[in-house]
Amino acid sequence: MTSKFNIELIYITSVVTALGLLFFANSENIEYSGIQTVSLGIGKSFYFPCVIALISSFFLKKRQDNYGRLFYILIVLGLVSSLLHPPLKSNPITWTLTRFTFAILCFKDIRLINPYSFTKIATIASPFIIIPHYIITNPFSYGAHRYAGFYGDSNFLAIALILLIVCSYITIKSENNKFFIILGYFSILISIPLIFVGMSRGGLIGLALILLVIISDLRKTNKKVYVIILVCFLLSIGSVLENFSDLFSSISSRFLNESDSDEYSTLARIYGIQSALNVLTNYPIVIPFGIGLGNTVPAASEYVKYGCFYKAEIHNTFVSMMYEGGLIMVSIYLYIYIKVFRSLYKYRNYLLLAMLLSLFFSLNTLPGVSFMPGWISLFLLCNEKILIINGTINK
Repeated sequence: MTSKFNIELIYITSVVTALGLLFFANSENIEYSGIQTVSLGIGKSFYFPCVIALISSFFLKKRQDNYGRLFYILIVLGLVSSLLHPPLKSNPITWTLTRFTFAILCFKDIRLINPYSFTKIATIASPFIIIPHYIITNPFSYGAHRYAGFYGDSNFLAIALILLIVCSYITIKSENNKFFIILGYFSILISIPLIFVGMSRGGLIGLALILLVIISDLRKTNKKVYVIILVCFLLSIGSVLENFSDLFSSISSRFLNESDSDEYSTLARIYGIQSALNVLTNYPIVIPFGIGLGNTVPAASEYVKYGCFYKAEIHNTFVSMMYEGGLIMVSIYLYIYIKVFRSLYKYRNYLLLAMLLSLFFSLNTLPGVSFMPGWISLFLLCNEKILIINGTINK
């Protein structure tokens, strides 16, 4: 039992460490209008805890479930797709196939571990992940420029922060220790501003869903904290709206597509989807297994004759997966989401339902086929040991 626990602890710690280091993965080369992040020298070091997670996963106690089979099928389909249409990049480490495969292999066992150990360790790590953004980069100084964190993409940053918010609230609900409860609230509070200054539309919608569930749950289960939050909100709302009026104006403009950059961003997503659908319609032989994982950009000129006119990544995970990995792969991927949704809806897991909807919506605007926090979030949602029913957590 002790050995099993230690292996599970090593696995969970490795996964959380990898997630934490990923927040700072591109800290050496990000620049916004003369504002440059400090070079932390972290680079791709998150691969090291990924390797530890992968190795330790082999020693975890396994059990057969439908999710496990489906994840292995996704890997097989990715290999088939890439055998039919080999990756056009020369470096195997940068292949989407490689990152897609190892993202699943490293993190799929999150669905089997004690989820409360995972959320607790993630909560402990959260301040060390989030506070450096305030100390080193001062996200509020970016003004009209969207803050994208060290990773360099505000949409991806929002998904990862929402994962930490959910983990923190689960820790609040499942722990009796006041230290962890206070730490959980603190992690949630310092995560929220980063999502706002990032101005990710998907992230803000997801945050609204999560906070709606949390506030609703607190109103039923912890009226004292609910009243404190409500009073603090009412006392500070005027000052916040005044001091950050430009930020809220920029957020409003983003949702209304009033700026040229936002309009282009929306059109770019539409063009990417149209381009992929053109190829699939005019060259249906690639529909079952796609054009090969990661081949959208390097093979753009090859598929011009089939209607490919957009030569950048497709900012829609589901369309990108269908285009590169094929209809069978995306059908299984969507089936996993449907299966998770049914399970959470059956047990009225509103917090995780909000997280699932947030993740699903955000991935519709991002090329997240191999994005680590997206997979980690999905695997946590697949963990059947986590049941949040009517505001209570059953272990």
